[in-house]
Amino acid sequence: MKRTKWLFLLIVTNLLISCAPNPKKTFHCEIPPIQSSTSKSDHLKVEVYLDGSGSMLGYVKDGETNYVKVLRSLKSTLDLRVSDNWNVEYYRLGNESQKLTPPLHYSDAELPVFYDESDRTRYPGASSPIDTAITPVVEKENKLTVIVTDLEQNDGDVTRITQKIQQNYLNEKRKNYAVGIWTIKSEFNGSVYIEKLLEKEHKLNAFTYNSGKQLDKMRPFYVLFIGSYGDISYYFDQLQKSYPDLVNSNNLVIFNSDNILSRKSSLQNLPANLPKGLTRPVLLVKNVQLEKYNQSKDGSLPYDLLEIDGKAKDSLTANYSVPLITSNYSLPIDPKSLKTEVKIQRFDEYGKDINSENDDLNLKTAMDLKNWQINPSNTLNFSAIIDPNKFPKPGIYLFTIDVKANNLQSDSSWKDWDWEARTSEQDGSKTHNVKSFLETLKHRTEELNQNSLLVGRFCYAIQKD
Repeated sequence: MKRTKWLFLLIVTNLLISCAPNPKKTFHCEIPPIQSSTSKSDHLKVEVYLDGSGSMLGYVKDGETNYVKVLRSLKSTLDLRVSDNWNVEYYRLGNESQKLTPPLHYSDAELPVFYDESDRTRYPGASSPIDTAITPVVEKENKLTVIVTDLEQNDGDVTRITQKIQQNYLNEKRKNYAVGIWTIKSEFNGSVYIEKLLEKEHKLNAFTYNSGKQLDKMRPFYVLFIGSYGDISYYFDQLQKSYPDLVNSNNLVIFNSDNILSRKSSLQNLPANLPKGLTRPVLLVKNVQLEKYNQSKDGSLPYDLLEIDGKAKDSLTANYSVPLITSNYSLPIDPKSLKTEVKIQRFDEYGKDINSENDDLNLKTAMDLKNWQINPSNTLNFSAIIDPNKFPKPGIYLFTIDVKANNLQSDSSWKDWDWEARTSEQDGSKTHNVKSFLETLKHRTEELNQNSLLVGRFCYAIQKD
């Protein structure tokens, strides 16, 4: 009797278990946050170096040039926050840097005397050792270095500048540091000096150049900001806000590997029109239900749910347009360098467990993202091409696709302003080796991301009938 009762209870229990509904399964699609620090320093020491070499003289000969306007705007912006915890020091950069305290004055940089050696007692002749202003980081000291120069480094060797920058700032140990460049053209009337290497010796050639007021004839100069990303970004914002006639987003760039994107892209905007053979159900069913509304903090859906008609044989294409928000002053992503990494999971035949399918090379090509385009409106457009024939059998497949970029885009002005683009041997609207200098900073930024910047994560739950 006891044995019969026990068997009855066991049968009832099994029936209840078998009839109980399977719990819902949630397809988690976690979008990695941006790991960066964008706050400005509470305590900051600012050191400003003005190139005092003779090659800068032409910028001040004709009165209130763009160069003079930049000097004034720079000082008023930097002095705005001067306090006990925030001080600014000014130097004349030369063979030996001179601190600009009376009787030496910052405003003298608007005058020929600062460059022409007419008063050697106060301002002796100076070369252009720009790299000497880039000094090692002092631990527990927040410092911003600002250098105003035409980038005509001694011996024409800008690699000395990039080497100092990489050694002290743009490296794995100091990823919160950055280099900002403000590029601008100015009226110029004076001598342009070009270093030439002849028989293993550097020879300094010069020619007279007068740009007049024509923008395409004006001579470029550069303001370098070297310090933490947050401090550089803060000052760029202030300059752009206060001096829109001099500063715009087109002539400001910050090189920093952690602040290329302000957030990672995800499937926020789903296409309303899908090709025949592909539908978007409320939920997917195969002994289990996947919850659709696993929303991110901004209310967007991080993934798309798709169902492939069992009769579909040809490839199916769905076109997507999602936000791609780059950080202020960052170089844009190069869409030609975008690559995908695919992780695939599949519910087993009973719908209880999720199994990895990463080793199935055929399945990995069942869904392909391509036709990448980045629009000025901060959108990333692409096509998702699905091949029904490459799914091994009916079921639910979970695709997590990471989109990575290997490269950033160079600015077209780098090539246009470089000496190699000169129209004649006396074209003063060009800078020697500026393209090489800026390209090196770009490559360094890419290297610090191991040439693989995660642009976005796109997740799909696909049911093949």
